[in-house]
Amino acid sequence: MYSLLLKTYHSISYYLIVLNLPRLLALFIIIPNFKKILFNKNCKIILNTKALTVKNELDFIISHNNKKNIYSIEISLRILKIIFNNFYGRPIKTIDRIPIMTLKQTEKINKFSNYSFWETVKDYPENQKKITKFLVKFLSVFKFFDKPITIFCQNFVYSYIYDLFEAAKIMNIDCIVYMKETVSPPGHQNFIVKNFYIRTKFNGSKILFYSKEQKHFYLGVEGIRGNCEHIGSAKSDEILKKYSEKKQIKYEAGLFFSSAQDKMNGIPEEISQRLDILNKVEQFHINFIKVANKLYDKKFLIKMKKDQHKYQYLQPLLKKYDTKLGPNISLKSETDNAQLLISKSKKIFVFHSTIISEAILMNKNVIEPKFEPINDLEKSYLFTGNFENATIKVDNANEIERVINLESLNTDTRHKNELINYYLGPCDGKVFDRFISHL
Repeated sequence: MYSLLLKTYHSISYYLIVLNLPRLLALFIIIPNFKKILFNKNCKIILNTKALTVKNELDFIISHNNKKNIYSIEISLRILKIIFNNFYGRPIKTIDRIPIMTLKQTEKINKFSNYSFWETVKDYPENQKKITKFLVKFLSVFKFFDKPITIFCQNFVYSYIYDLFEAAKIMNIDCIVYMKETVSPPGHQNFIVKNFYIRTKFNGSKILFYSKEQKHFYLGVEGIRGNCEHIGSAKSDEILKKYSEKKQIKYEAGLFFSSAQDKMNGIPEEISQRLDILNKVEQFHINFIKVANKLYDKKFLIKMKKDQHKYQYLQPLLKKYDTKLGPNISLKSETDNAQLLISKSKKIFVFHSTIISEAILMNKNVIEPKFEPINDLEKSYLFTGNFENATIKVDNANEIERVINLESLNTDTRHKNELINYYLGPCDGKVFDRFISHL
């Protein structure tokens, strides 16, 4: 039912964009929030740009705002992408096909939104004037409420966000970015900043990072120095508040499934090939499934990072190895609460993800595929490369089965703490307050 409503919502938005009706588009988005905003005189409005199917950092923060004086109006990222496509002459595809698209189709559509497209698009200045005019009219409707307004994003690098921020400047609307996507290894961060972000410009009002170390990588990007701080991860507050006490264990182990291919943008090809990352992650995934099927008297879960990965990766993987998911394996979608699933699992199997740091913060044993880096450079591209003993590494099905059956695993507390500090920043239960102070 929800997917049908979402499809209808985006279809209506699509036609309002094509018909060049920005104010009607804004009113359409405001309708579900109209009453509570109109009658609360002292509230602040945050335009929360996000995928509508999942919660983001701002959702966590607002849910713990005791004063109840901050309201989030959700702006679908898909709508912003449709606007971008419409004004830059990119062909607009039907919007109900994403879950069944192939990997190549998805990559092709995503190219329009990256940082480089607006640098090279033909007649860009003229197109930007048109899209800015559209977005200014769109934002003017939110200004009607005569309340403080802020735009919230989790990255600034995409072209459709850059244009949104340019329009916000004209309307005197602050834009805050809370950089979730910096939570990756130092080599990975250094690589993407030097090859991608350094060619862009931060045109928002304030950019917030989780940790001091992550912030350091971005100081050379135009517009960031002097407009940045590190405040920690909002999810750490959520974890400390909700999951500090042990929950009843339901699953023997959980596999948090995401594509290794998605992680390759920040790893030089020669390093990924020498470490054999794609093959080893594939073996890690299929061996977990085979072991879970073998241990049929125990319960396991597989949590998808993105639902479309089920069609792009998981199903082809099962077909390749002539394997099925046993009845003891629960398949969870991207909308299921990851933190709750971590809390209900005895052990966590995952590759190159923030789930590693969150699971360790919840005192869970984390298991990763085993790689063999030969120097510090190669280590710097692995999530636990500088914190080797914070997790357990496995290389085959026998090792996975042994780890699952062991009651306790030997990991290093110091490495765990260092990993949490590096990726999540200060975990003191005060991240929500620090964020709200910037509004």
